[in-house]
Amino acid sequence: LAKNSWAARQVETSNNFATDSMCWHLLSNGLNMQIEHHLFPSLNHAHLHVISPVVQQTCKEYGVRYKSYESWSEIIDAALQWLDKVAAEEK
Repeated sequence: LAKNSWAARQVETSNNFATDSMCWHLLSNGLNMQIEHHLFPSLNHAHLHVISPVVQQTCKEYGVRYKSYESWSEIIDAALQWLDKVAAEEK
């Protein structure tokens, strides 16, 4: 898995959140598992949690950053930090 491959870019530019929450899974129709969704867009959302451990292990093996946040507030905080970083780079 090359660092610049399509798959690595899908993983490193996506974020999961609240993956253990059935509530968020239902409310978002499985889109809280963005990484797996971007890698396998035609896979039914009910199966994304099944492939998640394999995706995580593969990312670990190849040094691809897999970002998963435990809650909605954590992912919002991460997004705001990223926006601060991008804004600082623009100056």
